[in-house]
Amino acid sequence: MSVEITFNKISLLQVPGSFTGNDNYPVVHKNGKTFTAVSVSKESDFEKISENLAHGDSDVFKVKDQSGNLHIVKSTLRRLPVLTTPVEAEMLEKLKHLNIAHAEGLVLGNHLSQGERKLYFMMKDYECGSLSEHISNIKSFSVALKIIDQVASSLVFIHNNGFVHGDLNPDNILLDNSQNAYLTDLGTLKNLWGRGRIKIDPVGTEGYAPPEQIKGFFSTKTDSYSLAISFLQILTKVSKYEVDELDPLLTPFADSFKDEIGNKEKALREIIKAALNKDDNLRITVSALSGQVRNLFRPTLVPVYYPVYIPDSARRHSKTLVRI
Repeated sequence: MSVEITFNKISLLQVPGSFTGNDNYPVVHKNGKTFTAVSVSKESDFEKISENLAHGDSDVFKVKDQSGNLHIVKSTLRRLPVLTTPVEAEMLEKLKHLNIAHAEGLVLGNHLSQGERKLYFMMKDYECGSLSEHISNIKSFSVALKIIDQVASSLVFIHNNGFVHGDLNPDNILLDNSQNAYLTDLGTLKNLWGRGRIKIDPVGTEGYAPPEQIKGFFSTKTDSYSLAISFLQILTKVSKYEVDELDPLLTPFADSFKDEIGNKEKALREIIKAALNKDDNLRITVSALSGQVRNLFRPTLVPVYYPVYIPDSARRHSKTLVRI
């Protein structure tokens, strides 16, 4: 199934000669070079103002355009060639949600300082970078709950549209200056095709992927496992290289959270444990995880009654039940 995307203009982009093309990207040979036709939203001149923001194969960095606006761009040619990014652009256009990162489309970026002209996936700059950069700085349990709740909301929205994210981890959660969370990397979305579970090639991030995902099985509960691991990582402050060793019942929570959690720690750990069940048939959903945690820490409202004198005449004519 091909993804049909409509942008404003078509441009030829040079690709390595080893790329033979496909239905979405036919190749064109000209003057001994290989090109593919790419539909883009705009061309942009920019200056690179940061080093690589991502860990892994993606070339992700911050840029400033000629108007002084900041953007985050991801090179689509780091890995051969421009195959997955158009899917991500199409998904971000289709899946509009308050806590899903806003995409600006595919952009032909002209590197003013380096003289390079490449295809980039451009998105809004969310100021603070990824959650993984700020886990150690999150001292308030209410802020941690806010982040997890917002990510859960975006995941439920994706699930209701028939997809699984499939690679949820703190690197794929962006934060703004108000500590609002935005889900990104929608190029990893898996279409469930109306089924509860699908079998495809195994992909994901080690430590955040549940056992069935490693075998190539995906469902909406794949994301609940990854969300629970991310939540537990915030609470325990372990590094992403140690998440494999997390125990929902035993790994100590950071001291800064203890006052807010209080005597509800055991119940909170049991909820997280339920989302980390190795058996996805028994694992709770994203909405159950966030809902149960939210209910656990919902303020207990104790009604207070103030006795007042009510004349007998008012009692006889009033249909309102009054507690005195």
